[in-house]
Amino acid sequence: MTADERSESGAERLKNIDLSAFAHVEPKKSWMTLKRAFLILLFAFAWLVGFIALGALVGSYVDEKIAGLCLGIALIGFMVWLLIGFAVWAGAKGYSPLLGAFLAWIGPLGMFILVFLPDKSARRSANSVVSKSQDQHRPYMPDTV
Repeated sequence: MTADERSESGAERLKNIDLSAFAHVEPKKSWMTLKRAFLILLFAFAWLVGFIALGALVGSYVDEKIAGLCLGIALIGFMVWLLIGFAVWAGAKGYSPLLGAFLAWIGPLGMFILVFLPDKSARRSANSVVSKSQDQHRPYMPDTV
């Protein structure tokens, strides 16, 4: 380290850092997508049908108590996956996942409401595309103090 580098203060060193490599960093994509939400909901219904079929099969051959257990597991698991699916669906549309979980408890009416809610995320991503295209024409200039 030279004498000039030692005499430089921390604020001066920060001013000299080249940040042009970080100027157009893409934001991390959200894991809440409509495709993922629909796959979770499909899994929820497959879970329900599968465990009901298993309960019917086991109940007719083995024991009725096990069939009741399978039905309980089917309903609890279905509700959990349905809550998760609706939460991801609401998040993918730009709303709070808590709204989606609340709408899942309402049942078919909640699904109807969620289908017809306007998509906030489309407007947000369209605005970011416009701002990105405008930013591409401007050269990066760091702020000076």
